[in-house]
Amino acid sequence: MSKNEHDVNLTPNPQRLDEEWVKQPELYRQWANELADAKREYAEAQNLVNEARHRVDVVSAVVEACDHKRRALENLVRLQLSSYYASPKAPEDAKDRMEEVEKQEIRGRHKRTK
Repeated sequence: MSKNEHDVNLTPNPQRLDEEWVKQPELYRQWANELADAKREYAEAQNLVNEARHRVDVVSAVVEACDHKRRALENLVRLQLSSYYASPKAPEDAKDRMEEVEKQEIRGRHKRTK
């Protein structure tokens, strides 16, 4: 119904009460149908809103997951640049000491086998 159709004279005409009485059930039926249609349209619109809200929630979760991944990648790059995953490196004096220990172990084994 258009806006003009919503303009209904709700004041009864005392000179035509018999006509008013006859028209009342039809007028009520028309407006009850209009109300039912409006409620159905409202429910359909609410469904669309709920579906759109769900889509927004899902996309927001994906965006947040992408942000988490980005931060994890940034941290991995920082670790890589700081040689976190590099092979262990012993100081030079430790290398010399390890070679000396190995030589002593070899000499000790050699003496026992004789």
